[in-house]
Amino acid sequence: MTRFIYLLIAIVYISTSTCIVLGKENAVNGATIRGEVLELTRKNNPIEGATVKIVNSAEKEWTVKTDAKGEYEFTGLPAGRYTVKISKRGYNPRNGKSKFVAAGDDRFERFKMSKKDDFETRFAEILLQHVAEDIGKRYKLNASIVKKLHKSIFEAFDTVLDQKNGETAAFAEGEKYASIGMIIGMLSHPDCRAAFAKYLTETQLQDYINFTKARQQQVRQAFVDIITAFLDQTLSLTVDQRENLVKLLLDTINDKQDLNFMNIMNGPLPKEVSDLLHNQLHISLDSVLNQTQSKIWEVMIDFYDGKDLVGIETFEVPSENADEKDKIDKVPPKSQKWILAETILTAHTEQLGSLNESASKRLKLATKGVIQQYLEARIPDIDEHFKFSEELGAIMQAFMFQNITREQAAEKLEAMKKELWDKRGTNERWDKIELPQITNHPLYQQAIKDVLSEDAYLQYIARQAEHENFRIQASRNLALAFIDMIVLLNEVQQQQIKMITAQLTIPSLNHKGLQMMFAELFIRMDDEILSPWQQSVFKRGR
Repeated sequence: MTRFIYLLIAIVYISTSTCIVLGKENAVNGATIRGEVLELTRKNNPIEGATVKIVNSAEKEWTVKTDAKGEYEFTGLPAGRYTVKISKRGYNPRNGKSKFVAAGDDRFERFKMSKKDDFETRFAEILLQHVAEDIGKRYKLNASIVKKLHKSIFEAFDTVLDQKNGETAAFAEGEKYASIGMIIGMLSHPDCRAAFAKYLTETQLQDYINFTKARQQQVRQAFVDIITAFLDQTLSLTVDQRENLVKLLLDTINDKQDLNFMNIMNGPLPKEVSDLLHNQLHISLDSVLNQTQSKIWEVMIDFYDGKDLVGIETFEVPSENADEKDKIDKVPPKSQKWILAETILTAHTEQLGSLNESASKRLKLATKGVIQQYLEARIPDIDEHFKFSEELGAIMQAFMFQNITREQAAEKLEAMKKELWDKRGTNERWDKIELPQITNHPLYQQAIKDVLSEDAYLQYIARQAEHENFRIQASRNLALAFIDMIVLLNEVQQQQIKMITAQLTIPSLNHKGLQMMFAELFIRMDDEILSPWQQSVFKRGR
């Protein structure tokens, strides 16, 4: 799934050739270099807009563009040795041989360029065709207008990238919001916006801009909800705390233009959330969290910043002959991992309300036992760790190539999901990644059941179910927003996929749980819901 995410993100990054725009330089009795640039095909079609650069032996450059006939011309050149270099996005570059040109010479050179198998460029063209068709349906435009709109916006896109030397910074939002981001970037650029305006009324254009921005905001909301759900899972937030955290994050994110949400999808969730909030947003959660929760957050920041990379620290063990004072001085301090686990469990215990001395003692003993078991558990080796992703990938590949049916794939996924549910909070762990799940440990949960009255325990279970529902709904919203961000769903498709996501569950809010949810969505989603272009994106990702 991580490879899938990286692939979908990479699709919108369009690399192009470099061009330098300089003016012509005149010289008395100067030479002329001219020619034409054609496609390497039977028809030898002229290539308009190719960048033709000549470089002399002193590394001085002159640059022009080919016209509609594919022709170029440099005049008034000083005598000297020149090399012709030609480039255009979507074509393989051509370099001529270095040749000497005398004063007054008129040299003609023809070049033929072969097309690249440029998936990124072709993807952008098809993406913009999808956008044009969606706009056509939205505003009931006829087919000829839709075709012209597509040509207009693609040419504007192509021109802006050429002007920016092929840098995707021209549409920087694309790096953070994939396809939605690229469209927002285009609508923000005056030349591209003018290309839309040629075939849309002012009212229609503004409506489409508002519609696209609303989609972007939906993505932001989904990522804020998943961050909040993770912190809720780790810090045992109250409902009011969740609401305040969502507001705080949205207010901060809306003022942050260079934020890249996609990083959250690319690594262990605890580490990515810690890095995003602390290192990128530089946000303080003190106004939302209580003292115990703030302590957890503080330890998490240090923990996932790599300050405890080797697990439990080792300490010198005092000899049997050491005096009592020396033995006391040599008592091993708690490791960061122990402190983090202890504070997570303490925060969860505080949500139980006032407890008598016996109940508090029982829970403290359970907490110590859970942490000891967790820290003593064997960490799986790298092959075991990636076994889950490999098994999941094998199911998806078999389904994609129709080696197994949709029902068989769903059955295999269900078995993997059950295994995840059964292992929640147990000793199985991958170093730092699973630690926030420790409140689900069976020993700790049994202790809670033992110390609470029947009514209090039922209330606890109800609160836990409410927390679980929030995490599941946040995960469902993320799945829908992520797909929309990549393939630009229309309103009918959004409703259809929303109905599918409503059936999804997630065992734990971590990298395995999210991978499982996305895989289940892809298997449940009928290909007929998507257009051929959208299907091709997912088939490349599956």
